[in-house]
Amino acid sequence: MRTLKFDQTSYLIRTISSPAFGEVDVAPASLNDKLMDETGGYTSEEARLIDEQIFFYVDDAVMHYDDDDLIKYLEEEVLL
Repeated sequence: MRTLKFDQTSYLIRTISSPAFGEVDVAPASLNDKLMDETGGYTSEEARLIDEQIFFYVDDAVMHYDDDDLIKYLEEEVLL
């Protein structure tokens, strides 16, 4: 786990490994909300660069799942 600071707020970033995806970064949906403006565009060049590093955004509560449950959640959400 690591934190990323954007727009004066710190966000938890989880790096997970799974056979389906390899090693990927997962971030909270609240970060995605800050990266995008109301029209779906990026709020800045920094926002675009951050977004390109994130594999998937999840509800903030999901960020606290243990690794196995987070991987299972991602597999269900992404592979459907």
